[in-house]
Amino acid sequence: MNIKNFLRKNRVVLISFFLLGALGLFLAPFLSKVGTSWLPAGISLGSGFVFSGILSGFFFTWVGRKQMHRGVSRQLRTELKEKEKRHESIRRLEMDLAHIWRVNTIGEMASGLAHELSQPISAIGNYVQALHRLAEKSDLQEPLFFESIAEISKETSRAANFIQNLRSFIKNRRPQQTNEKINEIIYEIIALITGELKSNGLSLELKLEASHAVVFADRVQIGQVILNLLRNAIESMAKGQSFKLIIETAYEMPGFARVSVTDEGCGISEEHRDQIFEALFTTKANGMGLGLAISKSIVEAHSGRLWMESQLGIGTTFHMTLPLA
Repeated sequence: MNIKNFLRKNRVVLISFFLLGALGLFLAPFLSKVGTSWLPAGISLGSGFVFSGILSGFFFTWVGRKQMHRGVSRQLRTELKEKEKRHESIRRLEMDLAHIWRVNTIGEMASGLAHELSQPISAIGNYVQALHRLAEKSDLQEPLFFESIAEISKETSRAANFIQNLRSFIKNRRPQQTNEKINEIIYEIIALITGELKSNGLSLELKLEASHAVVFADRVQIGQVILNLLRNAIESMAKGQSFKLIIETAYEMPGFARVSVTDEGCGISEEHRDQIFEALFTTKANGMGLGLAISKSIVEAHSGRLWMESQLGIGTTFHMTLPLA
């Protein structure tokens, strides 16, 4: 045990017992009047107080340390619980984002398939009608032929109606919008990509000027859009080079907040800029061509806008606007 710490922590108790010892020495002459030798009595009384003070000091120090250890243990347990809660919230956010992304991917694929299938089905219907007219003009007397044509026409119309209903259902999906602070959504997403930034040797710069901007948005869907833009930016920059990723928020015209994600990648060529938001279009070797198409549909469902500015060899910036609450 450190003597200085002992004296500092227990100085009040020690001083009190030393004073009591001095009081014992002062009272010793009066004790001699009742037949007691004052010097041995004073020394005995004073030393007893001093010794008791030292023992008390050690006792209080031991008790204090036990209480301190208990306090540290409680603090550590509290910190561990808070850390577990943070990890759990991040894990839950990742699961929500993955679920929304799967749902939107399926929706976008369904929309793309509906668009692609509607044209050949429409063509089949036209050919069936033309074939029916030709058969009537040639005075063909084959009931089975006309019955087959009628069945083909009916099934073609049923398929066309199904695809039309599917497209209407996808188009009419509505996000679950609430009042959300846009910067808080960005901080949540940054926590998910910190590892990717470090593993790719990239630095992150934040210019979150719209610190009080509250948007009317679906928190999970808009988080997914930001996450997709950030991952696209990370993939566009060569691994191992000291590139920088910039996230910016600002107020855009009356009633809107803007989020911008800028990379220092290779940029997007002129021939691809008009197609970059189209479903199933991709410049990646293993890409599906759905990420930006889904992101654009999400933003537009929020009455916002998503667009891109790019310069070859310099980098690309994606801008997103959302209405303020």
